[in-house]
Amino acid sequence: MSDEIVLTLTTVAAFDHIRLKKTINSVSGLQVGVEHLFVIPEADTTAIDMIKEHRAEADFPVRYIHDRKQGIYAAMNIGAENAKGTFIHFLNAGDAVLNPKVLMSNVVILRELLPTWAITGVLLPWNSSYTAHEGMDKKFRRQLPDGYISHQSIFVRRDVFASLGGLDRNFPIAADTKMIYQLTEGRPPLILEGIVFEVEEGFNVTPHNRESRIEVFKIINSVGSIFDILISNYNFLRREIRFAKNKFSQILH
Repeated sequence: MSDEIVLTLTTVAAFDHIRLKKTINSVSGLQVGVEHLFVIPEADTTAIDMIKEHRAEADFPVRYIHDRKQGIYAAMNIGAENAKGTFIHFLNAGDAVLNPKVLMSNVVILRELLPTWAITGVLLPWNSSYTAHEGMDKKFRRQLPDGYISHQSIFVRRDVFASLGGLDRNFPIAADTKMIYQLTEGRPPLILEGIVFEVEEGFNVTPHNRESRIEVFKIINSVGSIFDILISNYNFLRREIRFAKNKFSQILH
């Protein structure tokens, strides 16, 4: 692979050095074709020192920029705006690369096929049997519990991310879910094999709530504008009705 940057791993962190160290340690097996971009507060000097040490040891470009103290999704947008890779993946502090070799194989595929977006597998550490897999896209669209997908699961082309306006800061809890929803309304994703990332447990991802689409969109609607409430409910109900019709048709046949 040439020195072309295919993928930017964007890591947002803020004074959480244990989780940041986990993320940094996990990317040690990566090679050219990838860059690691950090978005951190200017005052987080410990993180800056950690990133400089990481840069000295890495076999790929490592950079850091500062956030604007406007929240995690704003920081993720800053990372995307400053990325040099054709594709972006958000690997925030606490998330980890589980299999660097498979990730590099995915990078080769992304470079050759240039999909709009792609899905890879993730591991949920509190449930080893609950992972993304080759058929996850269909299961995600049908709202089944083993169809997990989140920003940790996806690679999105940088120009596509920009065309969607980045992550919507009006939805401070589930802007990444809204973007995935927007992506699914366009072209279907390229499904990449393998379990590549390990997901840090968070608000929408817990042992008791596996990011139910219905629950997440209720949250989105509760903090969004009236216009966005109407649009998201209309699209969501339209999709649910379509899936119900397909399911009923399968039963009849």
